[in-house]
Amino acid sequence: MASGVYLIMDFDHGVGGVEEHTHRIAKHLTGLGERIVVMAPPSPGAAAFDAACGYPVIRFELPEAVPGGRLLRRCVRLAKATRAFVRTAKAMRADYVMWAAWGPNPGVGIVLCALALRVPFFLFAHGREFTAARGWRLVRRLTVRAATGVLCVSDFIRSRVLLDGARPERVVTVLPGLDVGEADAYRGRARPGRFPRVAAAFGPGVPAVLSVCRLARGKGVDRMIDAMGKVAAAVPGTRYAVIGAGPEADALQRRAAESAAAGSITFLGAVTGDEKLAFYERCDVFAMPSEDEGFGIVFLEAAGFGKPVVGGRTVPPTDAVLHDRTGALVDPRDAQAVADAVIGLLQDPREARRLGANGARRVREELNWRSSARKVRDIVHRSLRPTHGGAGANGGRRGAAPSLARICWWR
Repeated sequence: MASGVYLIMDFDHGVGGVEEHTHRIAKHLTGLGERIVVMAPPSPGAAAFDAACGYPVIRFELPEAVPGGRLLRRCVRLAKATRAFVRTAKAMRADYVMWAAWGPNPGVGIVLCALALRVPFFLFAHGREFTAARGWRLVRRLTVRAATGVLCVSDFIRSRVLLDGARPERVVTVLPGLDVGEADAYRGRARPGRFPRVAAAFGPGVPAVLSVCRLARGKGVDRMIDAMGKVAAAVPGTRYAVIGAGPEADALQRRAAESAAAGSITFLGAVTGDEKLAFYERCDVFAMPSEDEGFGIVFLEAAGFGKPVVGGRTVPPTDAVLHDRTGALVDPRDAQAVADAVIGLLQDPREARRLGANGARRVREELNWRSSARKVRDIVHRSLRPTHGGAGANGGRRGAAPSLARICWWR
């Protein structure tokens, strides 16, 4: 058994894939006997989730108003987060620390924590922080060079991390998964009319298309909006519902209001729990033609309900969707290609059922959270070894702790 402290700077469960990933890994590592603590800044309405998640969640305060400008504010927030993180790791005698997602602000802090505690640190790599980030490359490069291990959610993201100079033997792909019994458990407690918003968004018998994602650039909701005019013309009555919140929410709603299919598009904001599962069960096609998706846990959630999916074709393609086996991968910048894929699935229920059944079988047999957590545990345990000499926060199992020499050594 090992003790680990996980840091995540945004932990609003149910809002985004990174948050869902962190929660599931921590939950299943705990189930495997590991001692896991997740640390995050405060989040509105998080108390009920934190109490029920099955592992400790520690919320630390970050000052909002700091006189002296943006740089000073960042430095103060970084110092606060680093101090809270070190205190918690020392108190629980952590064997290692884990960074749930790279970001420039806590980036320096997590390296300093590992140096101060003399324990190994790991980093999860998810997607846009490596595919779209323009600035802070030096800090990111130093971080991945210093990390004991970088755990990537797909081979695509692994290829991007390697471009930042990480040592290949320390960069590992750990595919996310699905709690395979969740869909079955939901069906056992589902009742007709329980969620009126589902009935309002998708009337009885109407063709239903669903997206679930953070409303940010590159997720493909804009292309789906543009495609919906063609979809509604080819398959009359089709309705499109979007679940999620994010910085592009207002712009996307304006785009939908000005589109040819304005009356067929519904934005629902953040939806969690059984209500979200009810939308998955009711939809006919799940579509998220994103441009640079690291993996896409929502594809697996849809597959768990036997739904065919439409995703964006990237190079290499996402590991979450197998083209012509569990769904369709299309050019995410081509609204006509997106429309054609959705129309094809709506007009060919037999093909849609085949792809959906393949997806459901794959998540049951190959991709599940317990297997993912077991792989994370094995990777961490391999890095821990008895030390001869001083002990770190863990009292003796220092492992492959970072050093200034290793951080600054370049290939």
